Amino acid sequence: MDSVPVYQLIQDHFEQQMQAGVLKPGMRLPAEKEIAKQFQTSRATVQSAMARLVHEGRIEKRVGSGTYVSDKAHTASMKVLGVTSFEEELSQHGEKVSYRLLSLNKQAASSELADSLNIEEGATIVTFERLRLVANSVIGLERRTFDENLVKSLTVDDLDRHSTHELVARLIPQEIGRMEASLRAVVAGPSMAEKLNIEVGAPLLRRNHRMFSKLDSPLMVGEAFYCEPFVLRYTAYSPDDL
Repeated sequence: MDSVPVYQLIQDHFEQQMQAGVLKPGMRLPAEKEIAKQFQTSRATVQSAMARLVHEGRIEKRVGSGTYVSDKAHTASMKVLGVTSFEEELSQHGEKVSYRLLSLNKQAASSELADSLNIEEGATIVTFERLRLVANSVIGLERRTFDENLVKSLTVDDLDRHSTHELVARLIPQEIGRMEASLRAVVAGPSMAEKLNIEVGAPLLRRNHRMFSKLDSPLMVGEAFYCEPFVLRYTAYSPDDL
């Protein structure tokens, strides 16, 4: 048993609980610090186990809410090589994204956000919310949260001009390594409908994600909401073609 890596023990534990029906679809998992305490290991090891479960579609992370058991019947996973920003993708089609800042604030990190950013609960975090526009038409809204210590020099001018990837490259010395993300179909509530100038109940594509450095430390957590006429395009290759 000692030869089995701790991250594998954690992964096996939650998979067995899901198979036994102890953890059912939609149920919330314990916070990462609680899991680390239970297995007497580091949060980095827990995050490694959770990342594997996310990749397999067994669990999903929801920004500001926690980690939940996925409904595998409604989940599909794909592995993407290379971390490309939304703005970089559009630029390849000759389009440019602009921004309209809605809010920028500091607050104490909840236990869920502290877990996601690997910081202490109650530490100061910075959150901004802004609209994304293409050809002066609103196509979505993004919400990003950082540990304040990583973005102390962030300005309103930065948020008016730069993509999240550019902000990270400009403000944080750690190079981007990987992204964990999930996509979900949702409908616009009253607040989101007002911000996006769409009807309440209109369909939206919601993307939750977390950005890590090449040293595997969390850099940012966020979510984005996309409305018509946004289209998600991707190309999948077989392993033999890579």
